[in-house]
Amino acid sequence: MKEKGELLNFLETCRKIAKKAGKLVMNSSTKEVSQNELGQMTMEVDLSLENCIIDELKKFNCAILSEEIGKKEFSKMPEVTFLIDPLDGSENYKKGIPVYAFGIAKVDYGGRIDEITEAYVYDLARGEEFYAAAGKGCLRNGRKVQASKVNKLDEALVSVDFYADYSETRLRPETVGKLVSRARDIRRFGPDLLDMSYTASGSLDAFVEITDSLSIIHASGFAILRETCIVTDEYGERVEKNLEEITECMNIVASGSRKLHDEIIRCLNAKE
Repeated sequence: MKEKGELLNFLETCRKIAKKAGKLVMNSSTKEVSQNELGQMTMEVDLSLENCIIDELKKFNCAILSEEIGKKEFSKMPEVTFLIDPLDGSENYKKGIPVYAFGIAKVDYGGRIDEITEAYVYDLARGEEFYAAAGKGCLRNGRKVQASKVNKLDEALVSVDFYADYSETRLRPETVGKLVSRARDIRRFGPDLLDMSYTASGSLDAFVEITDSLSIIHASGFAILRETCIVTDEYGERVEKNLEEITECMNIVASGSRKLHDEIIRCLNAKE
C-alpha cells in the first residue's frame, strides 16, 4: 500500500529540482559548517542543495543515500532508493570555477548499482542536462548521444581523476604517468559526474578513476556511462556494488571502444 499519493515521474522531478537548484547555487555560501562521512568538509551550499533535492524526493516512498545525510528512509515501506550528489565539484565552486553539477540515480529498493533504472546529471553553471534510462540510451539536452569510437590511446582525449592518497591505494604516480604520457591529451573538469557524462556522450574518449575514492553517490554518472560505454573496474571486471553506505567506493574505467578500453586496462596493469 502506498503511503504517499504522488506518482514518480523521475525526469520531470529532476527537472523541477534543477530549476530550483540553479537559482539557489547562485546565492549560496562557501562557509564550511561540518564534515561528512567521506571526510570532506561540508559548505553551506552543499546543505542547501541537498535540502532542495531531498524536499522533492521525500514526497515518494523512498530511501535516500546522500553525501551529507548518509542513508535515510522517508517511508516505512520504501519502493525506491535515490542516490544523490548535491554538489559534485565543490572545490570548483569554492574557488569560483563555474564547473559543478548535481546527480540523482534511482534504483529499486535493495538494488545494486548495476541495477539502476534511471539517472540524471545537471550542470548547475551552464544548465546542461544528461539523462539515462536502463537499456534505452543516454540523452544530452533531450537528444540521444553515442560514445566516441576512438580506439587508440595515442589518439584519445581521456579524463583521469588524480585525487588520491597514494599511501592508501594501489595507484602510484608512475602508473598515472604511464597513462598520461600515452594518451593524446588529458581533460579533467573536476566533477566526476560531468566527466562521466561527457564520456558517455562522446565529448571525451575515456574516463579513468582508480583511486579508490569514487563514492557510490556518483551512481548517476556510472548509470549514464553504462548506456553508451564499456564500463569495468581497473582490472576489466564488472562493477557491482551494494547501495547501503556512502563510504562504499568504486573504481571505473569507461570507453566507447573495446580496443581503447583494453589498451587502458593493459596500461594500468603493466608490471613495468
